[in-house]
Amino acid sequence: MAEHWQPRQIDEAATLAEHARALVAGAAVGASSPSVIPFPLREFDHRAAGESETCADASPGAQLDLRIELGRAQMRREDLDRLRTGSVVPLDRLADDPVDVFVGGRLFARGQVVVVDHKYCVRVIELIAAEQVA
Repeated sequence: MAEHWQPRQIDEAATLAEHARALVAGAAVGASSPSVIPFPLREFDHRAAGESETCADASPGAQLDLRIELGRAQMRREDLDRLRTGSVVPLDRLADDPVDVFVGGRLFARGQVVVVDHKYCVRVIELIAAEQVA
């Protein structure tokens, strides 16, 4: 059963989205904001002997399969047949949970969905080491 938002909830979500867009736009032009916390990026060391190939090892023109998973849902066949434009499919994650980033079918990172210039983007918040993936 689909969850219906109240007008107050929609207004609050729109306000939060506009605030996030403004923060991203400000960061893009170099503005500083005390509410923006910098994300420290670590330097990648060269591969140790025996480690698997990474994305950086692929040739520059190579195409990689990239998939962003917002969540999962199980549905009965008859429910699938009833889906139409505007249908809502509940997922197994909350709206503020990180999304999974898969590269070549393997979990590569986790991130947050953001909107930049009216486009959906993923801000990487965690890189998954090869040994963490079971």
